[in-house]
Amino acid sequence: MAVFHSGQSRLVWHVLFEAGLRMDAIPEQDREVILISPWIRDLTTSQSGWCDLAVNASLGSGMSSVESLSDVLIGLRRRGFRVVVLTLSTSGKWLNKKKDKHLDEEIHMFEQLKKGGVECRLADNVHMKYLKTPLCVLSGSLNFSYNGVHGRTQEATNHFLAQTTDYEGCRRGIDNLLASSYPYDTERGPSLTNWRPPEVDWFLQELDDATTPDEAQSSHLESDSTSDVPEVEPPEFSGHTPSEIQDGSYLDDQVNTQRFLQAKYIQLLQRLGTFVLNTLQSRVDDETHIALEAAMTPSLEADDIGEVLPSIKGIKNAVESESFPPESRRSVLPILQSMRITGRRCLREFSSVESDLNDLRIIEQQLEFILR
Repeated sequence: MAVFHSGQSRLVWHVLFEAGLRMDAIPEQDREVILISPWIRDLTTSQSGWCDLAVNASLGSGMSSVESLSDVLIGLRRRGFRVVVLTLSTSGKWLNKKKDKHLDEEIHMFEQLKKGGVECRLADNVHMKYLKTPLCVLSGSLNFSYNGVHGRTQEATNHFLAQTTDYEGCRRGIDNLLASSYPYDTERGPSLTNWRPPEVDWFLQELDDATTPDEAQSSHLESDSTSDVPEVEPPEFSGHTPSEIQDGSYLDDQVNTQRFLQAKYIQLLQRLGTFVLNTLQSRVDDETHIALEAAMTPSLEADDIGEVLPSIKGIKNAVESESFPPESRRSVLPILQSMRITGRRCLREFSSVESDLNDLRIIEQQLEFILR
């Protein structure tokens, strides 16, 4: 096994192009390329290090142009591989289109892949990243996004050769993810009934450990706390948003309402954690930023745990650090306190739906205010 901490871009393209180049030596039943990543972008091939002649030898001369990851995957599909791309569909992606342009880009990429015969799928609570070919598996912390492949180089990527114990272990994990996945449909959102929250037991314990006397006596947020905060704009839903949320029917079913409350809470927490990390990006060195990110998104030890919630304790420590802007700290800390209070109810199944919906809307308004 080799572990790479740099050169991620060259490695990814080499694994894909080598599969095409050696296809004739691969048994037909093994001709399969599977890419799994919570976040995927249509990466450009400009830094692949492969010349046009080598790319044509890998994918065949029938490709008019090979400029992006989707071009390469479609080329491998035409070459004779079964190609599957699986990405995350959980609360963190249930954003309005206007609020995250990356969703539009992802949807466009998957529409192109589907037209090219690539199998596009979604799964809940995807945390692991894999690129599997008949020759090897890449796995680790590398997202197949611009930042993951071309950005910071501290990600660790494991390279497992075929017919090794590690390769077979990864293959079983990939098969399990595929078995629990469902088709990527950009026209009809996934169903809320299929969604399950990520691991929350440790998170609830963290909330309980952080209880203060004032919080223990608090019930719900005061509506006048947002007097200077603009109203949330009417949503323009993305293709990731469950259909029950788009048409409002989740309110007709108690179980789906509870799932919506949980999902909305998790989405807001993820957005807050992302804001804090992005705010610190240019204010601390890479090593410090990675440590802060690890504290916010801890890796739990159990094998069956996929995605985990951002740590409120980790976010709070980052916000209270000297590097965080004081004006932003004054805005974020009240939101964080509100999320501690609301999280205890939303993530346990004894919520007061009307009050919790109101509290989440207030938190969303406050968050939109600092994100604008």
